[in-house]
Amino acid sequence: MLFNCRKYFLYYVVMYMCIMISLPIYYYFGLSGRSSLKLLKMTYLTNKGQEIQPGKLVQPSTNILNQQKDSSPYYDTNILKDNTIYKRFNIDAPKYKKRVGIVVIVQSAPREFKRRQSIRNTWFQDCENTTNIKAECIFITDKVNKTSPLYTNLQNETDHYGDMKFQNVASGVQFGMRLLFQLVHASLHYEFDYLLRIDDDYFFCLKRYIAELSLPPLGPFIVGWVHCIKKIVRPDEGFLLFSRDIVHKFTTQNESEIMCTAYGGQNVGIWLMDLKLEGVLYHDLFLHHTPTVQEKPSLKLTKNVCEKYTGVHGAYPGDMEILWENRGSDNNNRNVNGTLLSHCSSCSHKYVMNWQIFGGKYKRIPKRCIENPIYEGSHLGRKKV
Repeated sequence: MLFNCRKYFLYYVVMYMCIMISLPIYYYFGLSGRSSLKLLKMTYLTNKGQEIQPGKLVQPSTNILNQQKDSSPYYDTNILKDNTIYKRFNIDAPKYKKRVGIVVIVQSAPREFKRRQSIRNTWFQDCENTTNIKAECIFITDKVNKTSPLYTNLQNETDHYGDMKFQNVASGVQFGMRLLFQLVHASLHYEFDYLLRIDDDYFFCLKRYIAELSLPPLGPFIVGWVHCIKKIVRPDEGFLLFSRDIVHKFTTQNESEIMCTAYGGQNVGIWLMDLKLEGVLYHDLFLHHTPTVQEKPSLKLTKNVCEKYTGVHGAYPGDMEILWENRGSDNNNRNVNGTLLSHCSSCSHKYVMNWQIFGGKYKRIPKRCIENPIYEGSHLGRKKV
């Protein structure tokens, strides 16, 4: 009898040790419900063709997954109305702001009606079908003068769909100023928890994404595709999710000190550096950034797209509709605990954005926004002609 007791005691001790050892291994390799949460291995080239080693994208840590709830009250946006820079935007602010969970702003050039229509026919439909978090989805495009051949069509489009706003920003490569306009516009029109700024060539799994957002909101953070490169750390401007407190910090910078540059991603990097905001930039491992659908047509044949990706960059009319048909079910989460930050990684580099490292058209000198800098040139995106 004593021998049997000892035998069973040893058996349970061994089983307990096996479970304790296997749990961390399961967590590490089974977090997303797939093979493993792989860290991206990326290399980059300078304008001189020299390879830059990116910083290590580290696994989500406890402080990310259990990040502080953003309990800050909605700030008084009247302070924005007195800002000299924002007065130039000439934003017609309503008396009462609309309460939403997330504002989705799609940046679109005036000429890209087909892209906007493709989005309206696909993932924009989910803006009306969200459950726990109410979404407000709008396009923002450049304001054109009445002599433009696009003027009448844009007015008709606005009247018909009611989902498009115009930004009073100079044409050309002014994406930093456009981003600033969009942050201020959202702040003056909405009480929101999150703000997503996305390009019009992104197929986006909106409904599934919203299901992974936390309420009350987490913060502070910015989620997107992170270029984790030493001395030029910044997110790609094609997909930027901001917590409301980050929007507050960006828009309430001293008007005589806030900097603008040609590209939105670089501008975010500059603001993070100037404000000394560390540990707020997260890389979404489920964003498909490159190659584009044109470069890799097999992407269109992917089944259950939204179970594999947050969004697919470089999707154009025709591609967008196929991806929508192949989006799959909205019911199955991509990860065990169903939270957004659980499939994000952070960049180990200090947030420095040294514009002088860039080459060619991407090397633009940042200037004070109050000086209303104009950056010459054009940006046609990645679509092949």
